[in-house]
Amino acid sequence: MTRREFRGALEAGHFEACVIPTGAIEQHLEHWAMEHDIRSSEWVAEEAARRLYPRVVVTLPIRVGISEHHMLHKGSLTAKPG
Repeated sequence: MTRREFRGALEAGHFEACVIPTGAIEQHLEHWAMEHDIRSSEWVAEEAARRLYPRVVVTLPIRVGISEHHMLHKGSLTAKPG
């Protein structure tokens, strides 16, 4: 949506909630993709929004978590606490 479309829908009372998918990008041993957490949370958010349509909107995901303990594995991303 454009900003105008979103504002209009919000002012018309079309949205009751917003879902923000979050998930880490970190190692999952050798058998799962590093994006497993974020992809799973995106899927859950989209399915919930489908069931609650049109009262819910889903934002772009936040694709980082606190994964400092995984940083020795190349490809992991982390935010700092706080």
